[in-house]
Amino acid sequence: MDIVLGIDLISSKVSLVRKILDLIGIISKIYPATALALFCVLARAVALHLKSIRLGIENLFRNPINAELLDSQRVRLKVIRKQHLLTYGLVRKLNRYFGVFLVIEVIYIFVGISNGLLFALMNVISFDGFLIVLNLAVIIELTVYLFLATSFSDDIDIEVNYCCSIHICFAS
Repeated sequence: MDIVLGIDLISSKVSLVRKILDLIGIISKIYPATALALFCVLARAVALHLKSIRLGIENLFRNPINAELLDSQRVRLKVIRKQHLLTYGLVRKLNRYFGVFLVIEVIYIFVGISNGLLFALMNVISFDGFLIVLNLAVIIELTVYLFLATSFSDDIDIEVNYCCSIHICFAS
């Protein structure tokens, strides 16, 4: 979609200042997209680490407690506990570094989708096909951003809930 805007920017007969401002507006989308991609990668890594902790706990408690293997099971449990503490710290840092960004990004997405729908409706009334397609492309892009921002953080929540449910099952 930004390529279409760039082509329109080059071919239009507007002043140089307007072209520079439009170019800066297009380039300024790189930072949020990069930050969102980095958040998605880190959130997926944390979710996979939580999954490995959950599988370790399941494997540890699935085997019957044996007197000969008691020391090795204690060592494995200590390793799992250290991994859990490190992962907890990772989640806290992820929230601290990306929390404000995600709040601003979600607000931007909701405002953008509302504006895009409003402008698309106005362009349907005025029968301007190019602007309808352009606004629908913006809406689709923002919907994908919203999906990325929410689905990867939801994976962490799902894995934490699985770990808690395993702890409750084996504690009783």
